[in-house]
Amino acid sequence: MMGLHSLPKRQQLAIGGGEEEIRAEKLAQELLWIMDKLWLCGVVDEALMQWSFAFGLAPFSLTSNPRVQAFVVKNSAILVEELSRVDYEVPRQAKFRLLGLWLPLFCFAGNGLALPFLTGYEKPETERALDIVISTLPANDQEAILTNWLQDFTISSSEWPNLQVSYGRWCHSTRKLAVT
Repeated sequence: MMGLHSLPKRQQLAIGGGEEEIRAEKLAQELLWIMDKLWLCGVVDEALMQWSFAFGLAPFSLTSNPRVQAFVVKNSAILVEELSRVDYEVPRQAKFRLLGLWLPLFCFAGNGLALPFLTGYEKPETERALDIVISTLPANDQEAILTNWLQDFTISSSEWPNLQVSYGRWCHSTRKLAVT
């Protein structure tokens, strides 16, 4: 029986996923490591700001290998959870950009069967954090974020993240404003 190492390099890459995918996965792992170091150094607010400006990475991550997506989803979930804490002074625009960029990834990322993206505990914690962050935004920003989420959520095959509580609260608060 012939082993993987005895195949020509082109066949090895086809079986193993390719050098670009391996590099992308390594970079995604390094992003997670950097996030951990920033947290340990107490400068998570800077990481939050930078992640909110990742306009090129967000759409790319939607089409990337599921193993790469796993690290990007994990990193995004950690940052959303950090953002939900009151310890950080993050501008409203950064919160809006971060949610707008990364919620589609949460909805459309591969399901993580081979490598679960988030544990059964992390998913509800991330939903709770998303709810908290969304509730800190003005009503117009909430409308934009939740409308986009609803469009993505209804056409994705995933049932996560389920932000119906946030959506219901936003609907209720805007009805109260319309009545008064």
